[in-house]
Amino acid sequence: MKRIFLLNFVNSLRFAKPALHPGTHVEMALLRMIKAYLRGEQTDWDRYLGCLAGAYRATIQESTGLTPNLLMLGREVRLPAEVMFGSVDTTSEVASYGEYVEKLRVHMRHAHDIARKHLHASTKRQKDNYDANAKLEVYETGSLVWYQTEAGQLQVAPKLRRPFQGPYLVLHQFSELLYLIQLDAKGTRKVVHHNRLRPYLGTQTLSWSTRAMRQQSNRGHSRKPVTNLPFRVFNYKYSS
Repeated sequence: MKRIFLLNFVNSLRFAKPALHPGTHVEMALLRMIKAYLRGEQTDWDRYLGCLAGAYRATIQESTGLTPNLLMLGREVRLPAEVMFGSVDTTSEVASYGEYVEKLRVHMRHAHDIARKHLHASTKRQKDNYDANAKLEVYETGSLVWYQTEAGQLQVAPKLRRPFQGPYLVLHQFSELLYLIQLDAKGTRKVVHHNRLRPYLGTQTLSWSTRAMRQQSNRGHSRKPVTNLPFRVFNYKYSS
């Protein structure tokens, strides 16, 4: 029961942070908070998750420069201390509901504009950090590679799955990042991203590799893959 509650709690937090991959960041932050503040609560820890959620939503996020409360509600939430001892908020009183809605709309639009600027700068910074440590491996046509996939392993426990399968044959290089590989002797082919490939350094050979390379050479590449589809789904067609 507590596990279901925790999953629902994480899902509710995912909508509080407008990031590129919100689930990953929220779950990591939640786990750090649970380990730091609920270390001695082994049985009733779920009773305190609301307090952690309130603290998380009232904390300025590094990627946006604003709090989730401000981005979602257009204002900061009053803390218990402010309710007890009074708030230092100096906003003027509104005369009507329409005036309140208009001020809230302007405030939220301004907050979202600021968040977009911070997100743009954060994305560029993260990309620069990633590119500085990234290694671009060039795979020659006809070489063997490992392919990162968990297809066909859904019945295996996640920790016991093999992250890479193969070896598979590289048939063609479209660009620095896109490769066409063949998976088996039946001609099953796939366009994959460079990051999901690793060089194969073993001694195994594929009996059908020579035939596949000859067929690929005869087939030609008059059409390029369409790369503007969502979720990196590539539509590759061969010429007749």
